[in-house]
Amino acid sequence: MSVKLQLGLQTSIVGILIFGLIMVGYLIVENQASVKKQDENIEQINATLNTFVDNWENRIKVSNEVNNSTQRQLLSLAHNQTKVLDTQVSNEKNILGNLTAHRHVANFTRDQVLNATDLLMEAENQLLDLQNKTNSLTGPQYEKLADIRVNNIVNWTVGNLTEIIKEK
Repeated sequence: MSVKLQLGLQTSIVGILIFGLIMVGYLIVENQASVKKQDENIEQINATLNTFVDNWENRIKVSNEVNNSTQRQLLSLAHNQTKVLDTQVSNEKNILGNLTAHRHVANFTRDQVLNATDLLMEAENQLLDLQNKTNSLTGPQYEKLADIRVNNIVNWTVGNLTEIIKEK
């Protein structure tokens, strides 16, 4: 081979090697830039993911607090409903007992009234007598005497009815 050809081949080989070194250097620089960009993207994705996870944890925390509060309120309402129901049942028992007691009192009173008709008739006669006696009176003297007489009759009637009730 000729020297020119050898020199041309050597120059070409050196040129190819230099070109290869330049390309390898360029690829290394580009690869580093790409890795750096990927790292930045990964950091950004990681930051976004961390923010999302933090926000999600806060939402879960708030949701748990609201749910716990709601459960406490529902339990309190259920407890209060039980109290109201117990009170209502107790009141109904008391009402039934009171109605029965009132029925007994009403029956007893009716019997006493029926048995005390003669006392009422006597009281009516006394009132008529008082009216007849006071027809001639006028003014403050009439009012004073009428009040005293009516009070006496009422006290006497109530006292006699009380005695009859106690005897029975």
